[in-house]
Amino acid sequence: MGGEIALISSAIGLIGGMTSQKPNVPDQSAALAAQRQAQEEEQRKREADERKRDREKITEARSIEKKRLAANPEGSTTLSNGGAGLLDEPEIAEPRLKTKFGE
Repeated sequence: MGGEIALISSAIGLIGGMTSQKPNVPDQSAALAAQRQAQEEEQRKREADERKRDREKITEARSIEKKRLAANPEGSTTLSNGGAGLLDEPEIAEPRLKTKFGE
């Protein structure tokens, strides 16, 4: 009977020693927090770059529109003229076909 009690007490001592000792795992919470903060900063940079590109596209589109309107102040285009391809009224002061055919 003495062997069983010694075995039980050594097993209890082993289990008690395991629970009282902390494992040798380094604390990674600081490293994880730094990594998370770096990822958030990178995400903010990407979003800021995307907003900057969008603003540049908008300003470029506005400048192109201003140039287009400045080139044609009346705002008429070939599409608004029915696709005729003329931006101004055609000049018909000289009857060319009539003079060509002798009429």
